[in-house]
Amino acid sequence: MGEGTERARRERVALAAVAPLHADGPGVAVSTPAAARSRLHRCSPYLPLPPRCSPAGPRPLLHRSSPCRPPPLPPLPDAPRPPSAPAQHYYPQWQGEPTSSAELLLTDEYQDRIRQYDRNATTAVRTVPIVLGETSSYWGGGKANVSNRFASGFWFLGQSGFLAGRGYLAMVRQDFAGGDYGLVDMEGNGFSPNPDYFTTALYQRLVGSDVIRVDARGESARAYAYCKRGGARGDAVVTFLNTSPEARALRLGVNGTEGAPAAEVYELTSCGMGLQSKLACLNGKELRVDGRTWALPAMVPRTVAPGASVSVSGHSYGFVVVPGAVPSICNAGGAASGA
Repeated sequence: MGEGTERARRERVALAAVAPLHADGPGVAVSTPAAARSRLHRCSPYLPLPPRCSPAGPRPLLHRSSPCRPPPLPPLPDAPRPPSAPAQHYYPQWQGEPTSSAELLLTDEYQDRIRQYDRNATTAVRTVPIVLGETSSYWGGGKANVSNRFASGFWFLGQSGFLAGRGYLAMVRQDFAGGDYGLVDMEGNGFSPNPDYFTTALYQRLVGSDVIRVDARGESARAYAYCKRGGARGDAVVTFLNTSPEARALRLGVNGTEGAPAAEVYELTSCGMGLQSKLACLNGKELRVDGRTWALPAMVPRTVAPGASVSVSGHSYGFVVVPGAVPSICNAGGAASGA
C-alpha cells in the first residue's frame, strides 16, 4: 500500500473518535461525547423518484423494470441529487441458499458480512467515496416472505448504519416494486406497502446529514447515531436493533455519563405476528397508508422521561430522538458543528 493511500486511510479513520462505552448490566449503552464528531456523508438509502412517480412516502430510486403507477403528486423539494462517485453492488446471500431465512438476518454473522464487503470495496477503490449502487438482503429477486416482510428492517437499519459510519455517499435499495425485495408489493392494479416502506419514511424524516460515531455493545443489540434531520441544535437520533426475542433496556449516555434528556421513541414491531409479518406496528399501533391518497399515517413517538432507560420489545427496531443531547456536535437542521 502506497504512503499516500495509507495516509488517506488514517485521515479517514481519524475523522471519528469512537466513544467510550459503559455496558454493565442488561441492555445496550450508547455514549455520545462531544469530542466524537464525524463529518461523514449520511448513508442515504434511497435516491428520489421522478415527481410523477413519487408516492406520499419514501423516495427510492425506481427499478427500471418496475411499473410506476402511484397517484401523481407534487415534486419533493428536498429530494437529494444522485451523487457522482464509483458505484458497486452488494448482496449478502442468494435467496436460494438453504440457510436463507428471516432468522438469518438477525444473526451477528449475517450482520457483519457487510464488513468484509467494505474491506474489499475500500481496497479496490481506496481513497474516494463510494456509492453502494444496488443492494438488498438477498439476491435473486429477494427471499419471498423475508425481504419484503418485517425481518428486512434488521438488514436495512443495520447495513445503512454501518455504511454511514464508513463514509459511503449513498446506499440504493433494490427495489421499489418488483421481485420479493420491494418496498411495496404489487396487488392487482395497486400497491401494498411493506414494513420497510414505513421504516424508510421514518428514516428520511428523522436521520440528518451527519453521523455521530458511537460504540454500542450489548447482548443481541446494535445502535447507530446521527444528527437529527431538521432538528434544533444538539438534537440526535439513534437507530437501534434488538435481535433478541426478549425485551431490552437501551441506556443512552451523553458525554460519558448517564442521565440523557427526555427522549422520543419510534419502536417498530411486527404487530405480534413474527418476523415474516407483512404488517408493522409503531409503538403498538398498526401502520397503514390511506388506500385512496397513499398518505402516510400519523407516526407519533412515545416519550420517555429524562434519565430513564428506553425499554424496547423483543425483535424490534426503530429510532430514538434525544433533543439537545449533543449541542457541540449537531447544528440546527441536522448538520454537524464545524462542517
